[in-house]
Amino acid sequence: MPTTPLKKYLKIHIHNLIILFILIAVTFGNSLSNAFLSDDLAEIVNNPNIGNLSYAITSHPFGFIRLMFYWLAFQLGDLNPILFRLINIFFHTGSVLLIYVLFSTIFSKRLALFASAIFAIHPAISEAVVWISGGGYPQYTFFFLLSLLLYIFSSKRLFFYFLSSIFYILSFMSHPQMPLALILIFPFWEFAFGNLKRNWVKSVPFFLIAIVFVFNTLNSLPERETTLSSVHYQERGIDNPLILIPIAISSYFELIMFPKTLTLYHSELAFGPVQFAVRSLITLLFLTSLLITFKKNKFL
Repeated sequence: MPTTPLKKYLKIHIHNLIILFILIAVTFGNSLSNAFLSDDLAEIVNNPNIGNLSYAITSHPFGFIRLMFYWLAFQLGDLNPILFRLINIFFHTGSVLLIYVLFSTIFSKRLALFASAIFAIHPAISEAVVWISGGGYPQYTFFFLLSLLLYIFSSKRLFFYFLSSIFYILSFMSHPQMPLALILIFPFWEFAFGNLKRNWVKSVPFFLIAIVFVFNTLNSLPERETTLSSVHYQERGIDNPLILIPIAISSYFELIMFPKTLTLYHSELAFGPVQFAVRSLITLLFLTSLLITFKKNKFL
């Protein structure tokens, strides 16, 4: 009996995959029975429609996937937090495996294990996995990574390209904004690893999908504004991207390298002039090194 590509891949990588499963189980297993908290109460515990599948679909036609999983968990075990949290762990595990496959395909087994292991257990990612209401993040991450991987493999099978676009839609249906910036990864992939001049048209359907969900997000802004003002008591304001971008990028570096200041309320962080100058310098150095590295070695 001939060996399929999947069986051959598993035979080569099975030990590394087992290590990743163990890391995830040890890291997040003790959180399974944690109680509902914060937004979980409004979205799940006190939601009278948690067991109404038709309401979930009709009330959120562009984003009902998460609500369908809530409905399924409720049908299987009522308000058992273990089942709801298992949804997050499932998608996180899937993302870890996809990262491993992606890196092992492009680079090596060793780098794939290193990168996926860090992603599997990093404290900065734990909130989105352990907090039930944060599950939209591992969910859209899983669907986008699957979309990207299928896009890469579509050079060998055209059907994978169709599946890639479907999973990109599912990533938007998991989170209405976050996959938008990731649209650039498709042309960047062609620019760095493929042939952008020849394959730029392959990115067009993904941009069209993004445009559709952008308009959907714009239509929902009045409702979101009402929720923020009436429920969360936030006032309307304008954020300067020249201030937000250095703070965001440097904060990500801080969380990756030294994740000691984890907080649920990231919007309440404040920085003085000196701190902002340092963070701006870090951001500038990062962008400069990124450009230099790319010019020296296109493959990296």
